[in-house]
Amino acid sequence: MRGQTTVAGAATPQPSGRAPLAYFLVVFALAWLCWSPAVLAARFGGRPLLPLPLLQTLGSWAPVVVAVALTTRGGGWGAVRTLLGRYGRWRVRAGWYGVALVAPPLAMLAALGLSLAFGGHHAPFPSPGRWWRSTSSRCS
Repeated sequence: MRGQTTVAGAATPQPSGRAPLAYFLVVFALAWLCWSPAVLAARFGGRPLLPLPLLQTLGSWAPVVVAVALTTRGGGWGAVRTLLGRYGRWRVRAGWYGVALVAPPLAMLAALGLSLAFGGHHAPFPSPGRWWRSTSSRCS
């Protein structure tokens, strides 16, 4: 079993030295393949064929897509099941997941409340129609 490590009774292939480089290069290329139409449309005018939020979302999923593709190529569907099965393992008690989900919004609200209590002002929120335009203008 050279080049493999046994984890919980299953042989796990070890990546070669070039595997991380290949992963990052493919992720970079795939993400920019998704983001380029939006950047070009913002730079030279016009609109991309797909909505900007969809292009941003597709590009942000590139690391997951590439990880699954390379895992499938290197170890087959069994390795993909092992990879994705790790998402379902609970390593801490359920209450800590609740804390991780609830604490950041509460901290932001507390900071906003303290700011307002000491005389600060919050900026008015733009309408959702302006969010899309301001997001696409940042691509240029």
